[in-house]
Amino acid sequence: MKKLRAALILDCLSLKMWQKAALAEASDLIDIKLILNCKNTKTKTNIRKNILYHALNAFSLKSNYTQRSKYNASNTKVLDFNSIYENSWQYIPETISKQLKDENIDVVIKFGMPFFKAGDNLGDLPVLSYHYGDPSKFSGKPAGFYELLSNEDKSGLAVQKINNKVQGNEILAFSESKLIHYSFRKSSNQFYQQSQFLLRKAIINLKAGNTLPITTDGKNYHLPSNFIVFQFFVILLSRRIKHLGYGAFFEKKWKVGTVKFEPNLKGHNLIDSSGINEFAIKPEYTFYADPFFSSDCSKVRLEALSKKTGLGDIIEIDLKRPDESKLLLTGAHYSYPFSFLLNEDEQLLPEIASHSPQYFFSLADKQKKKVTIKGLEDKRLADATLFKQDEFWYLFFGEKGSAHASLSLWFSDSITGRFKKHPSSPICTSPSSARMAGRILSDENGIFRFGQNNDRGYGAAVTISEITKLSPDIYVEEVCGSIRIKDYIGPHSIDFDKDKKTALIDYYTDEFSLLSGVRRLKAKLSKN
Repeated sequence: MKKLRAALILDCLSLKMWQKAALAEASDLIDIKLILNCKNTKTKTNIRKNILYHALNAFSLKSNYTQRSKYNASNTKVLDFNSIYENSWQYIPETISKQLKDENIDVVIKFGMPFFKAGDNLGDLPVLSYHYGDPSKFSGKPAGFYELLSNEDKSGLAVQKINNKVQGNEILAFSESKLIHYSFRKSSNQFYQQSQFLLRKAIINLKAGNTLPITTDGKNYHLPSNFIVFQFFVILLSRRIKHLGYGAFFEKKWKVGTVKFEPNLKGHNLIDSSGINEFAIKPEYTFYADPFFSSDCSKVRLEALSKKTGLGDIIEIDLKRPDESKLLLTGAHYSYPFSFLLNEDEQLLPEIASHSPQYFFSLADKQKKKVTIKGLEDKRLADATLFKQDEFWYLFFGEKGSAHASLSLWFSDSITGRFKKHPSSPICTSPSSARMAGRILSDENGIFRFGQNNDRGYGAAVTISEITKLSPDIYVEEVCGSIRIKDYIGPHSIDFDKDKKTALIDYYTDEFSLLSGVRRLKAKLSKN
């Protein structure tokens, strides 16, 4: 694949850590030939009017992601220049524009000059810039602030192609990040973490001539006044107190059951809770979750949280004798017991992210001989889900720490061969659907992926996405439906017995308990 010849705009050769990560992610698509080093960028601020915001910014937006360091330009030509100011806007001088043309630059990536305008002397040369916020709703700055103040479900971020057209900039890549509604710092870490993946997607769309149908006419916000920041602080403080109260005195009571249900895979579904046949939870366990049918749908395997250890066991329930269970895995934290067939032999691929690289084993093997997923030994996988098509094995998974909002895809031509990263990975960057919620479903209507909706809470519902293109070279999915449960929160995961037109689901209610905080602390210490 031919790389694009790129120029990079920086201020004083300075680059943030998330920007370095974004360039590394896109390194197979771009070859940086020029560094345009702006020497006179200045930020005019009204310290008196915005002093509380600057204090908030210093506390909340400074992190490992935003830490600056000098860009190593030892092997790249550096062009130092002073931008031309017109009021507050910055323009690249014509002498620099000429050198861009002389070097046959294909794309300019802007990580400096915050008040940049393209100007006529750049012609049609695309300039890519990050925009924080859903551009159809929020423009201007600061990133994430007004979304939290407005109690939005999530925050948007985009890479746009800057131009001088009346209709505004064109969106080449878009992502969504989770808002932690009681913490500006944690929310900002979420969108900076997501930022590293967007540049690569924007370059892919630029090369293909694709833009996203997202408008850029959102309200233009400015730095908040001291009064607005004070309101912001009071609101977040109130939310934090509620969050701490919930953690100390409430807990999710997860349950698992079966229900007669045939989903409309391209629509919105509501499961009637009165029809759920719930599994009785054994006395030694706090809850059941993450259920899967066995390959023949005669058994159910699920995570059972131990009251004694605070860790998840994997147990198996025979549907003919639902009051009995068989212990499959214990001693560390196990969850999400996904299974698959290999030469008619059923294999278990449990989540083991807390303590081990990903492996699977044969359920017929009493010794549980582990087969490591090659190529992913240095990663900790969350909710790993396999799907085989056209002689290729595709592995969908999240990574520990970011699984709620970013879904990776790797593939191999053999289950025991080395897996490699799919060129479209990450394939989903949204808390609405990124984390896997069960196995991929393939039928006469298409191929469908189920993802957890974690916008505001955890496992509030399931989002259905149709996979419209799947090969080692391309992946495309489109959100097409959802599944919720009346009177419960969930489902958080789902599996189907298509012959019996039955769904296997988990769900929860929030219940008061004086010991919930103690149990949370115990579970956290056990997993560490």
